[in-house]
Amino acid sequence: MFAFFAIMMLLQLVFVLTLMPETRNVSLEELQKHLVGNDVKLRRVHLSGARVKV
Repeated sequence: MFAFFAIMMLLQLVFVLTLMPETRNVSLEELQKHLVGNDVKLRRVHLSGARVKV
């Protein structure tokens, strides 16, 4: 049972690190434009701490 939860946590971690946009220092208007689909680029934070524009 522990292995199931461990695997699920790893999958969730990968999901958050790869697909969820970084919203720190992003205005609400920029976030809304991104979610609606206007080409506003948000930064993603990787495990190394380096910010990469997407």
